[in-house]
Amino acid sequence: MTTYDDFYPWAPSGLRRECSCFTSDHFITRYRRGQQLCQSNEQDVLVTRCELDELVCANESTDSSGPFCFFYATLFSKVGLRLPLSSFEKDLLTVLNVAPAQLHPNSWAFVRAFHILCTHFGVVPTPNVFLYFFEMKKPHKNMWSSLNSAGGRGLLTLFQSSYKGFKGGFLKIRAPPHKADLLEGFPLYWTQNPSNSSPRQLSDLSSSEKEYCLMLEQLRAVFDTKQLLELEFQPTSLKRYIESRMGMSKQDLAKRFKALRSSSQASLVQATPLAQEGVTVVSDEEATQSGSGLKRRPSLSKSKALVGETAGVSTRSEHTLSSKGPLLQEGSSNVCCSFRDSQFNHRAHSRAHNVFDGDLHCLLNQEVDTIQEDIDRFLHKTEVSVAALCDKLSRVSVLEKDWLAELALTKTHLIAAKEEVARLSKEVDGLQGLKVKLRARGEDNRAGD
Repeated sequence: MTTYDDFYPWAPSGLRRECSCFTSDHFITRYRRGQQLCQSNEQDVLVTRCELDELVCANESTDSSGPFCFFYATLFSKVGLRLPLSSFEKDLLTVLNVAPAQLHPNSWAFVRAFHILCTHFGVVPTPNVFLYFFEMKKPHKNMWSSLNSAGGRGLLTLFQSSYKGFKGGFLKIRAPPHKADLLEGFPLYWTQNPSNSSPRQLSDLSSSEKEYCLMLEQLRAVFDTKQLLELEFQPTSLKRYIESRMGMSKQDLAKRFKALRSSSQASLVQATPLAQEGVTVVSDEEATQSGSGLKRRPSLSKSKALVGETAGVSTRSEHTLSSKGPLLQEGSSNVCCSFRDSQFNHRAHSRAHNVFDGDLHCLLNQEVDTIQEDIDRFLHKTEVSVAALCDKLSRVSVLEKDWLAELALTKTHLIAAKEEVARLSKEVDGLQGLKVKLRARGEDNRAGD
């Protein structure tokens, strides 16, 4: 009798044990009643039952009913995948040379979150742009293929540290007659030779792809994959979350992207990825050398004007912004004043010692409502912290009084103990003298006898 093992001898034993639980029409109907599989009309997706021992790596050599494709149910319920696949998803599967069920669910989460992020910023997602930030891990013994963040180019967090419970839950999907192209444009069946290429470099990309990669690197933020997936269909909440992660609004970021687009094409080609040693981003106003943890800085003239305006002095005055010394104005004596001096310029001193250019620029790019919300949140936390600190100090004060009373009592007991010791010492000395007298009297009595 011919078995599936005879058709797929290349598949490891662990893969050959992978069978589906969707083996009855009743079970499939009940599952589809509460789960969306299609972007628009659920009638565009046809789900047929799997055989009892049908493998996830099976192909049409063991099924004569026409093309089909396996998808894990968790991709629809947790990762938010919908059919038909987007052009980006189809092209990526083709480049990676893997079937949908062959790519690990955690990796599918990377793909979906990346697509959401690109859509939000108006970036066209392509396999090359995606593979600039991610790389394929070599699959172990023809098992599931996985993606990792490329070294130094982290953009998304891992969806789940240990993704469990997805095995044995794959659906067998076919294209209905009125939607014949549903499963076209990507590998349908498990492949034996998935791609194992290294991450793309800027030199491997087209000019537009280079531009998109540099734009995404300019975000300088790592986004929570799970959060992006949960907020995909909540545009307002998604916008707020992304702004909170990168410290500026979408409109301000668009202006930043526009400045990058206006840069010469030559600078984009010659630029080095930001996550490595550094990149020089050339704009119409300045050239900024920045590392992986630095923010882009506004032009010096704008910084001076901003400092002068906020510090309450004329922008015509000379200012020096230094991380090692105070902000000085000609004729100012801030450096010699006490903090309690009414003439001390606290705002200027704070700018000189407590404010970094990158942080200031980041905050200036935020919307007023966002800054106000941050201030209110900070004030609320400060108020609660002050109340808690006052309660603690009150308790400490009470304890201190108790300790002082106990210390005074202990001191009194110690004095009494010292007096008692002195008295006992005198008695001991008296007993020692009596002992000597008795011993002398005994010796005299023995001598008389």
